[in-house]
Amino acid sequence: MPPDSVEVRYDGSPAGQVVPMPRFLRMTTGDAKAVTNGFGADTRVRWGCSNTAGRFTTKYPLCDDGDRTLRVYEFPSCWDGANVDSASHRSHMVFPLGNGVCPVRTFAIPRLIVAVGYKIPRGRSFAIDAFPSELRHPATDHAGFINVMPQAEMREIATRLNAQQ
Repeated sequence: MPPDSVEVRYDGSPAGQVVPMPRFLRMTTGDAKAVTNGFGADTRVRWGCSNTAGRFTTKYPLCDDGDRTLRVYEFPSCWDGANVDSASHRSHMVFPLGNGVCPVRTFAIPRLIVAVGYKIPRGRSFAIDAFPSELRHPATDHAGFINVMPQAEMREIATRLNAQQ
């Protein structure tokens, strides 16, 4: 089903300034094999409905008629400062600690959030496409990102986010 809406947003760090993402930075969020992996730390699924902003679930939501079903991807926003990729597309990036601060020896970058909305008719069942062994479980939702934005534009984004602090 094609999306009805796509929102791509960068947020600043709640704990301080951000540095620009390096060009060609790669990162992943979520776990395509969450069921097999026992719903571990990489499972970061967020589903919701567009008429209930801020309410999310790890299950497939039942949204009202005319409302959009949302898949929201939040990417890690603490970078190791050296590598634009790693074998897992993960070890060079981590999520901030509970207070929003990046762990030692990592740097806050703009926090990428992508929300994809679908108008799913009431009563129509749906499921994400997943590995058969994952049973189409909503927790297997995942996404990847490669920053191809020119460095000057990424610097401008970081500058604007930092000015909002």
